[in-house]
Amino acid sequence: MKAFFLAGTSMWPALKAGDIALCEEGGAAPRPGDLVVREIAGVAYAHRYLGPGLTKGDRLRFADPEPGSEETFRKVVAVRLRRGGKLFRVDAPGSLTPFLSSLQMKIAIVQLRADSRLARAALAPSMLACGLMLRSWFYVSGRSEG
Repeated sequence: MKAFFLAGTSMWPALKAGDIALCEEGGAAPRPGDLVVREIAGVAYAHRYLGPGLTKGDRLRFADPEPGSEETFRKVVAVRLRRGGKLFRVDAPGSLTPFLSSLQMKIAIVQLRADSRLARAALAPSMLACGLMLRSWFYVSGRSEG
């Protein structure tokens, strides 16, 4: 396992700067909807994996640029919030995390395909609500480890 202190606000409110993402070294390849850590010049950012070479922060309107040769992706397997200190498996059986991640991925894809700014903006509250539910799930879940 490798720990990354997250920077930025692209996954807010589900993840915030200072939260810790744990990734398995050489683990399974990410699937669409999974959370990944994207390292850019030594700084770790959590984003949602949408497909080969395509990632997007839940809070952002547009997908990230194609990854450069110096960038790496790692699938997030657990998150430790900066407040509370509990460790949460993002793929634990019975967890709401996969459902909410899948929902956020679908909203992100619709946002990317939207023809207008108004259509993309109209989806922002849905993404925000999913992020708030995910962070709340992390706080109240009894399925913590650590």
